Amino acid sequence: MTATESAANIRARLEWAELRRYLQSCGAALTDEVRRYPGPIARCDEQLPKLLQQRSEIAGLLSAMDAAGHAADPEGARLAFLRAFLARSAITDDSDEAALRSRIAAALG
Repeated sequence: MTATESAANIRARLEWAELRRYLQSCGAALTDEVRRYPGPIARCDEQLPKLLQQRSEIAGLLSAMDAAGHAADPEGARLAFLRAFLARSAITDDSDEAALRSRIAAALG
């Protein structure tokens, strides 16, 4: 492994950890928002299903991150996960997610 590859792996690991923290924080915020959500108004509530979908997506991503960490080749699985994360649509409209995606893309080269 060259010094450049090693530096790229270190950056990717740092972004991996940052992505996990971001998803955990987002998931907790969404759970709290769903918990405090007022009762739905018949046929008018569009926000609650979106919140539930986002929360479900985040839970799935965190589970996939856990699985990648236990793979036979965890480093390869983490890199594959980060690439797949970048290929998927944004989960939120949050500028923090956009910035994180940009940093992950830079770390992966």
